Amino acid sequence: MAIEAEFLRLTAAFEAMRDALDGLALTVIEDRPAEGEVLLVDRLGALVEDLRGWAAEGSAAAMQGREAVAYPVNGYQARQALGTANERFIRLEWRFFDEAVSHETIGELMQFGRQRGSEWLGWSRTVQQAMQSCRGPLRELDGRLLQTWLELSERLCSRSVSLHSTNMWQQTSGLPGNSFEPDHAGTHEPDTADESCCRSNGNSPNSNQIAGG
Repeated sequence: MAIEAEFLRLTAAFEAMRDALDGLALTVIEDRPAEGEVLLVDRLGALVEDLRGWAAEGSAAAMQGREAVAYPVNGYQARQALGTANERFIRLEWRFFDEAVSHETIGELMQFGRQRGSEWLGWSRTVQQAMQSCRGPLRELDGRLLQTWLELSERLCSRSVSLHSTNMWQQTSGLPGNSFEPDHAGTHEPDTADESCCRSNGNSPNSNQIAGG
């Protein structure tokens, strides 16, 4: 189904984000010059670990969402999983732009490198490049989240309409004058969560609206 494929693409986008952040962590921690204990390195290392953690949690939530939309579809669990993935992305995006690539951080990095000599200056420039390389995966992930919300809303609303149509047919088939009895064993109550989704279609969370990136 299209929604399953969308969740798979979302998971892949989270994994690409994780790869970029792993590269950043390697640069910040492992590639630093051997001499000197530096507070800036520790602070950046802690920030990158937070970002990696949110990316990992978002990826896990996207995988749970994919399982929820496999037959039979569990609309409630799918939306809960996608909401969790979206929330982790918002945290990641906010910290990335507010701290990692802020003018203050970049300026501090370059000033630090110039004060510490050529080896640390080279490290500072490499860290800055690794940070910038995370922008592309972050934008891709943002778009994938929006597309998954749209696809999930369409899928659940279509399912709700189908269930309502089935119920109406089964109810009217039992009216006087019809030659057969309704099959009550085959009726299905619509998922109230799906019905609510259909009423509120068009109001899916958009990470671009929630977190300005």
